[in-house]
Amino acid sequence: MPVTTIQATTQAKLAELPRTTQRLVNPDLYPVYMTTTLSQLQTSLLNKMTILAD
Repeated sequence: MPVTTIQATTQAKLAELPRTTQRLVNPDLYPVYMTTTLSQLQTSLLNKMTILAD
């Protein structure tokens, strides 16, 4: 895929975002948190990686 195609696609996708999230100075903030299920999945995957690395 040509770099120009990737660039055009990326710019189009960025343009879909609200302007308030695109600001580099004082952007709108959205709280993000980890659910219990996601935390358990993370722990499980890290444990599997540790076992495979040994």
